[in-house]
Amino acid sequence: MKTTLKILNYKKPHQLFASFFKTPQEKVKFIKSMIKTA
Repeated sequence: MKTTLKILNYKKPHQLFASFFKTPQEKVKFIKSMIKTA
């Protein structure tokens, strides 16, 4: 997944995650997608 590669290549992941998850629903969706791809 392209977004996963962006996260891995990002220098400060905590800043990216802070902007990435604007709503709790997005966070849940992301976690579920990570579990599926893991």
